[in-house]
Amino acid sequence: MTEIYLSSYHALIESGYDDPKPHIHQAAHIIVALEKEIICTADGEEYCCQGLVIPSNVKHTIVSNGTPVIIFLFEETTITAEQIKETRVIGTEIAVKIANHYRELVTEAVDKATGCKAFYAKVMEYLKIEMPGLKILDESILEAYRASPLYTEI
Repeated sequence: MTEIYLSSYHALIESGYDDPKPHIHQAAHIIVALEKEIICTADGEEYCCQGLVIPSNVKHTIVSNGTPVIIFLFEETTITAEQIKETRVIGTEIAVKIANHYRELVTEAVDKATGCKAFYAKVMEYLKIEMPGLKILDESILEAYRASPLYTEI
């Protein structure tokens, strides 16, 4: 099953999907395994870890071995994507904290918008990434984001 949360700043996906083929696109990633280490390949390097930060336009894939993962996607028009300039491993301790906070978000009876906002803030704090807004100034693009039934203001 795949869960998707959208905001003006990013998409958050929980996925137990089949591992993707190596691919490249215009989104920076934060990938965190929810149970155990996964194998991530980014720009020809292989990482065995529980979390990885990958810049936009970097060829990548994961081998999850059935471990569900959460993936933040930051389109290039976000200031967050600008801050993610190199591939880096997320330390196990931080990855476990992120995974635990995510589990709390989906299992506790909290308002999803409030819970998602707090979760996002915690992840950015752990990874020392500023919580900025969008570089998108075109109101029609912002309206399209907000019109999605999956949209949550975060």
